Amino acid sequence: PLVVDATGAGGALAATVGLERHDDLLRTRTGALFCHLRGVGSWDRLQEEAANLTTTAPFRSDDAAQHHVFEDGWTWILRFRDDLASVGFVRPSAAWPADGGAEAEWTRLVARYPSLAALLAGARPTRALGFMPRMSRLWGRASGPGWALLPVTAGFVDPLHSSGIAHALSGVERLAELLLAGSHDAIAWGEYGEAVRDEVRWIDDLVSACYEVLPDFDRFRLASTLFFLATIGFEKGFGRGETTASQGFLAARNRPLREALTAARADVVSGDADRLAGLRERLAPFDPAGLLDPAARHRFAHTAVDK
Repeated sequence: PLVVDATGAGGALAATVGLERHDDLLRTRTGALFCHLRGVGSWDRLQEEAANLTTTAPFRSDDAAQHHVFEDGWTWILRFRDDLASVGFVRPSAAWPADGGAEAEWTRLVARYPSLAALLAGARPTRALGFMPRMSRLWGRASGPGWALLPVTAGFVDPLHSSGIAHALSGVERLAELLLAGSHDAIAWGEYGEAVRDEVRWIDDLVSACYEVLPDFDRFRLASTLFFLATIGFEKGFGRGETTASQGFLAARNRPLREALTAARADVVSGDADRLAGLRERLAPFDPAGLLDPAARHRFAHTAVDK
């Protein structure tokens, strides 16, 4: 029999077969405080009242996944269609109170930022606050004889760039191909597990850089851009006929791209002015969408990339 563990953070199979946790290999160490609420106000309306129209062009921010960045973390606002919204704060694990106190901490964080306080003034919670002091995790293996873990079971980094669902689906795709093969290929199953663990580490490299440069928003933006350049490289790989198995999630096996972004990560984290000045030129071969073009002013009306 072949068993696939899709239990996510539960890691039911991982615990059963006695895998070791390798959480400390991950640089990203963040926790989240979150809730579902009704009656969350309109960010676009608040900005329009302040004569700021930038949140409504090229699209309305209320229709998107909102990220409000502050000095050591960020807030997400994900709106559903029935006036329900998911709202959460993400900060380094070390920044959260050791004694818990979720309600008091939520109240304190909302009060700290007047714009968020205005946005949530009429909001009503529909569930108790959730708190995860540390979200990043990684199992020591992701496959073995007769078993495999979906990527989100094998490891998870952080919700900053919403990579979890896409990574999970990439695992479903690859495992479906292995399960439907005419015969069991033990080597391919082993390669799947090694690839998934490497991909979690790759996501971690890209995400952790964003937290390492806060509260410098300009460098946070650059660090975030590295993630999206990896995404573009991944999408362009499909245009060349590659598969997730051949190129890895977020183009993790694209050596030129990965080496260039890894070097750029070091430049962004170091903050060296000379190195940052030449970043756009060095990454030009991997930036067909012009994400580093200053003329775009960090706003992009289209997300599709030419093949």
